[in-house]
Amino acid sequence: MTFLSLDVLEELVPELSILANSPKTSQQQVANFSTLIKTATLRWLIAKSLYDQECDYFVELESEWFDCATWMNKLCQKIPDAKNKTIEFYLFSEYTLIYKDRWIKSILNRYKIDFEILNTILSRPLFNITSKSLRNNFQRLCQSDPPKLIKSGDLRGKYKKRLNYLLPENYKNDLKNNVYPALNDDFWDFLNEGVSAIAQMLFMKINGHQRLVLHSDYILEEETQELAEDWAEQLRINWQSKLIMPIKLRYYSASKNSTNNYYIYPVCLQYYQRAYYLSAVGDSPVQRMDSKPNWYNYRLDRVLDIEELNWEHCDRLQLLKNQIYEHNSICYQYTSGFIQEQLDEAYGFDFYRQSETLLLKFDRDYDQKYLQNTVRHKSFQKINSIQELQTIFNHQQDMVASEIKKKIIDNFSKYSYYKFNYRIGDYHVVLRLLSWRNSVEVLLPSHLRQKIVNEIEMMSQMYLDS
Repeated sequence: MTFLSLDVLEELVPELSILANSPKTSQQQVANFSTLIKTATLRWLIAKSLYDQECDYFVELESEWFDCATWMNKLCQKIPDAKNKTIEFYLFSEYTLIYKDRWIKSILNRYKIDFEILNTILSRPLFNITSKSLRNNFQRLCQSDPPKLIKSGDLRGKYKKRLNYLLPENYKNDLKNNVYPALNDDFWDFLNEGVSAIAQMLFMKINGHQRLVLHSDYILEEETQELAEDWAEQLRINWQSKLIMPIKLRYYSASKNSTNNYYIYPVCLQYYQRAYYLSAVGDSPVQRMDSKPNWYNYRLDRVLDIEELNWEHCDRLQLLKNQIYEHNSICYQYTSGFIQEQLDEAYGFDFYRQSETLLLKFDRDYDQKYLQNTVRHKSFQKINSIQELQTIFNHQQDMVASEIKKKIIDNFSKYSYYKFNYRIGDYHVVLRLLSWRNSVEVLLPSHLRQKIVNEIEMMSQMYLDS
């Protein structure tokens, strides 16, 4: 598949690069831009339809030599009412809105055109041209470097495709061209291998239809969403600076039911459990103000104000700077890469909490149906021998663990056992365990087992009392 990036635009119509350096003030300049964009789209469509077999517009020609009328008839067979379709249709019908939005922004920035003018241009029919104009564009494709077509010296008005010709790499829709520069290999690295291949379907249509629809369960009202987006934009601007500044965050803590100011160094944003969070180092609602700065996940919609500060603003920030900087560079343990490592090490969103091993017993039938051949977490592992299970219990000293051990040794073959690391005190872990309902039993650690018991008892009592 191919896409009309800025590079391809100006390769097909070099006059556009000249126009990019002049302000679009006069009607004549706007008219010139309109003509050049239309011309570039037409030349791109011709090359795309002849060489890109994956696109919806690919035409198959019966004879080696063909004329413009034959090509147009073949295109009309592929696209009903092709002559009346707009420039916008040909540019974006195979692509999702994220491509369209990014392309429009890149055009506006490059050519200094108003959005209303560009929108008007895109809404015009592409083939509102004369036969002579269409032939001229075929001829220009023969004269391009490298030539896209070959013109016959003997047969008037006849052209043929270049044998074994491949569109240049900057035509390829491999998510690496400058229509969306963020979508390169690094972009997909933040997803695991299984998800990244599927996620790329979000950015292109298949036979004119969106075949992957992502439902993000975002719990915030629209007004609150917009506020969170404003904070995200302010953070993005800060992160673009060579020297990232600390900020004073005015924040409402739901768990403490209080609002306070916190001096922090912002590291990254994370989407988790239907909301955005700012992972930062510094002060937090769960520590004394005179204690050492530490990590905390701030829910973005509960931020009331962000004020960018200098490191010299106060002694508290000087302490924070000394902690996270080493030889004028941020220490690795205060980066997003470190966060990802911690998330991989133990299950739970509060990556800064201490971790320990969790031992679970599953119904064997449930294990075979829903757990086997799945990836729950990098540390999630099945226990295959009674010796391994005994080793885990041998590291436990409390009486509850000893009693549980006696009960399960004799019944090892009847159940499936799993272990994984989790973050102590992270309530998302409790929610995950409760979602497995009566298919799982928490064996270790004893304090988490008791917490699950308490949760179940409270839920049961609530229904019994009603």
